[in-house]
Amino acid sequence: MATVPINPKPFLNNLTGEPVMVKLKWAMEYKGLLASVDSYMSLQLS
Repeated sequence: MATVPINPKPFLNNLTGEPVMVKLKWAMEYKGLLASVDSYMSLQLS
């Protein structure tokens, strides 16, 4: 089965207000509600 690429900006914008878990490449994890996403894909959790 082939995978379909997803544009990350609309995908993240649709997740605003939803519970998310963000994993960093240094193995740190943050959990919270996605408050906002900017054009640089910086995430703000609440």
